[in-house]
Amino acid sequence: MEITFNPERIGVERLNSLQLDALELQRSSKDVILLAPTGSGKTLAYALLVKESLAINLTTQVLIVVPTRELAQQIELNFKALFPTLFTTSVHGGVASSQEKRRLLEFPSIIIGTPGRVIHHLEEGNIQVRDIHTLILDEYDKSLELGFKDQIEEISQFLPENTRKLLVSATDLKSIPSFLNLKDTAEINHLQARGLAPRINVTELKTPAKYKIKALSQLFQNYPVNKTLVFCNHREAVERVSESLEREGIEHDIFHGKLNQQERELSLFKFSNQSTRILITTDLASRGLDITDVELIIHYQLPISQETFTHRNGRTARVDKRGRVILLTSSEDKRPDFLRNIKEEEINIEEYDPTSVPSAEFCTLRLNLGKKQKIRKIDVVGYFLSFDSVIAKDQLGQIMIKDNESFLAVPLELAKRLIELTKEHKIKGKKVKVSLV
Repeated sequence: MEITFNPERIGVERLNSLQLDALELQRSSKDVILLAPTGSGKTLAYALLVKESLAINLTTQVLIVVPTRELAQQIELNFKALFPTLFTTSVHGGVASSQEKRRLLEFPSIIIGTPGRVIHHLEEGNIQVRDIHTLILDEYDKSLELGFKDQIEEISQFLPENTRKLLVSATDLKSIPSFLNLKDTAEINHLQARGLAPRINVTELKTPAKYKIKALSQLFQNYPVNKTLVFCNHREAVERVSESLEREGIEHDIFHGKLNQQERELSLFKFSNQSTRILITTDLASRGLDITDVELIIHYQLPISQETFTHRNGRTARVDKRGRVILLTSSEDKRPDFLRNIKEEEINIEEYDPTSVPSAEFCTLRLNLGKKQKIRKIDVVGYFLSFDSVIAKDQLGQIMIKDNESFLAVPLELAKRLIELTKEHKIKGKKVKVSLV
């Protein structure tokens, strides 16, 4: 069996300049530092860098270490699509390590994981390191920022001495720790490349501190786009903003590290499938999330660094899209030097009408059956299309199948009727309960 490689399965029909540069190093054994803006296709670029060194056998060959579970999950999906004939898996928090161990005993060719969970499996002997020839550190600067340096050093000590290293980042790396022992290094730097830099309109809106929430709500009214990310610096601020918006009756979801795995996945799914127009978040959402078509970024609290600013903004204007970024500031905000010279605009909160903030056109339904009940996406589609003339195939939104439950996006106007109909129908002979999330 040959290794198949299908960029088309992740929506790429033609390689960009970054990926073409990676292609030139495909047969090289050099260590590589790969720098490019968020949304420029770095995952495909480093997949190209390892493609020629992969073989179909029962050994682990590539280890990818990332700072967050969401990024691990996203890379796993991309690599499974790119290399459908290779076994790829991920290890991270939110999943039982015993469940991961069973998959690791099948010797996946590619493993993606967060530092702590990778170390756990290395110490337990669940990851076979003998044939690992490449270590990829994606979002490497974020890993250092989150304090993972010691863990990455520990991981590197488990690997063969001649392991190739690929360091990937959307910001310039100021220094490389000596323990990585980079030699004969090649750099692919597209941070300033024409055609890859995001096309973003950045403005600042000033408002008195006591009116900041109203000003935020006014922005939702002024820019009624399908997907808006609102960034705060810590989870307490996310919760505080969320409570204020709830009092205003503005629909939204939240996303931060203290939510459990199920809550985080569901928030992202609803935002991705347009059941939620507005997501209030910490910088956890600034990296590693492949959410398409985010049109507006609002910095409710100013970013603490240039790198944070860059990564927050990188959630919009991805690939060939345009985006808008707004800094919402008051006199109490301390402006860092890197935010000088940004165009200022005024906002009139007297025009604000909470009832004019549009609701989402979709909603998410939950079904109490999932993978363990042998439910697949095609079963969910067939189930809802069996209700004659109620919903058409092109009206069905995204579907997510979990172990014991499934989720589906449908037009909001059809949700109540669909829930009523499901009370009298089964999936694969199994009784199903459908509810609104």
